[in-house]
Amino acid sequence: MAAAPASVPRRPAKVLPTPPAPPTRPGQVGEPWAAPAQGVERIALGDLDGDGRPEAILASHEGLWVTDAGGRQLAKESAIGHPNALLIPGAGEKGLFFVAWGYGRKYLTGPSKVVAYRYARGKLTKDIIQEKASQRPAVSALAWGTWKGRTGLLIGAFKNKYDVDLTFAVRQGAAWGLTEVATVRMANALGFAKARSKVADDLVVGRLYGDAQGTPGDAFLLEASGQRVPIAVQGGLRALASADLDGDGLAEILLGDGWAQAYRKDGRALLTQASFKGGTLGTERIGELDGEFMIQRISAADLDGDGRPEVLALGNASLTVLRRGAAGAWAKRRLAGGELQDFAVGDLDGDGKAELILVYPRELRRLKNIVLP
Repeated sequence: MAAAPASVPRRPAKVLPTPPAPPTRPGQVGEPWAAPAQGVERIALGDLDGDGRPEAILASHEGLWVTDAGGRQLAKESAIGHPNALLIPGAGEKGLFFVAWGYGRKYLTGPSKVVAYRYARGKLTKDIIQEKASQRPAVSALAWGTWKGRTGLLIGAFKNKYDVDLTFAVRQGAAWGLTEVATVRMANALGFAKARSKVADDLVVGRLYGDAQGTPGDAFLLEASGQRVPIAVQGGLRALASADLDGDGLAEILLGDGWAQAYRKDGRALLTQASFKGGTLGTERIGELDGEFMIQRISAADLDGDGRPEVLALGNASLTVLRRGAAGAWAKRRLAGGELQDFAVGDLDGDGKAELILVYPRELRRLKNIVLP
């Protein structure tokens, strides 16, 4: 009988080191919100069809989508650039919204295009309002309001690397008529506010940098005559908004100032309120996003249903809510962090309470039960 072969000793299984846990995304909150696309960069919520519930508009360099409040796709269009700005004009303009397409990502040469879209019965129609070729084919901002007695869309489009042409577009029948307003160096933020009158809009301009190279930015009201009414801010700004925060019928102007050329070293994410009291324009610092160097979006919305709007500020590292107490002091609370790119606020489920949609690079998240400071 043949001898049994000698047994070969088994090598002990190689123990691999435990891989490190993936880095957490600090501040990411809420639950995933269903959406028809990834890589969304801009979002807006508004009642486009008049049924009392908001629709969502999502834009990226890959497409444009309209969804219902649950994220179900209702309509889609191709992108024609990078979404530089997205605006729903508000009440009285059923189904209408605007997208400014321009420089960024895969679209480097332009021209920039501002498009009026109208949503109705599951379909989108569009009109190109403005096309602009430029060394910097980008749109800095869009704003809806009244200028010289006419209601329309203000467009800030770069004329060259630094100068921004402000153009006012008014619908004239089936077409849009364009009127030149001004050319302003580095006008990065635009808005209309009923700051001095309950019936007439003031045009507000915010800038990253001033008229001369290397000078800090500023903010001002731009009169129809071209005169500038200065607003006291610290450094430049990227964002502004307006809302009646104290219930007197006049709007307060909210300015995200503190920008500096050496922004990581010297920049601050400041929030300043400007308002007219007794005919005098004054300012008040209402908050700062600690450790951040800019504010890139501002919105005002009544988050708790008490009839008074809270202020939402998106910095370079967080989304923060600010609320004014009964004694007049402002308190703040950080709501979310991570790589936030945009946000929108609205009542998505019809329960009478506001919710947030947060835009992250790879997903959208919905935040309910917003805790205020």
